[in-house]
Amino acid sequence: MAYFLSYNVKNNKRLDILTMISLTKIRSLILFIFIANLSTLTSYGKDLKLDFNLLFERQKIALNQPYYSQQHSDSIHFKTVKIYVSNIQIEFEDGSYYDDPTTHHLINFEDKLTTKIRLEDIGKKAVKNLHFLIGTDRITNESTAFDGDLDPVNGMYWAWNTGYINFKLEGEIGSSDHGKNDFTYHIGGFLPPYSTVQRKEFSLLKNDSKLNIGIDLNTILKRKDLKTTNAILIPGKEASDFAKNELYNSIKLIKKDE
Repeated sequence: MAYFLSYNVKNNKRLDILTMISLTKIRSLILFIFIANLSTLTSYGKDLKLDFNLLFERQKIALNQPYYSQQHSDSIHFKTVKIYVSNIQIEFEDGSYYDDPTTHHLINFEDKLTTKIRLEDIGKKAVKNLHFLIGTDRITNESTAFDGDLDPVNGMYWAWNTGYINFKLEGEIGSSDHGKNDFTYHIGGFLPPYSTVQRKEFSLLKNDSKLNIGIDLNTILKRKDLKTTNAILIPGKEASDFAKNELYNSIKLIKKDE
């Protein structure tokens, strides 16, 4: 009987030791899996921030403030600036791409929150190019996805046959003493040959994490006599030419020292 008890005690101790070893191995395995998963998660933790700014006379400006236009030799102020940016893509050095899951962004300079776009978890690979559309493509214009930034309540939609206003600029030039003139540019149209959507591309530095993108209103207005040719309100050749030239060339990267 004593031998039997002694044998059981020894076996129980051996079982306890084996159990402890097994638990230790299990804990080590769980810790290893946790660290491996954490490493995987953090490897996709880089964000790229896009910050849109209004520029005039080589400086950042705000809406509803008076500025002096050297080109027009008069006082000018901008009341409304809105623009659609869509189908954002990041191209990496290895030839792969990141597609922004939010396909359409309405940049409204009356609402500071909309002027900042965060592209989340793009990975830690070296970036090469930024691609996006200025405006909305034909598929979007012919769809009925009227929600979020595409909701007509935002004041950027005409009708089913003319579609979205891709860019809206409103303001006035002049003073109370010499008279004021309003200017209004509503640039849209998605059907050929006068489509106004444009593809923009910027080359990036490998480690860029924030890009400041400017819309230079000087470039937009440089060929306009705002006291005579002061409105574009419908799709057509004039709107298409405006989108391909003034609007396309106005969008530029702002260097860090500017």
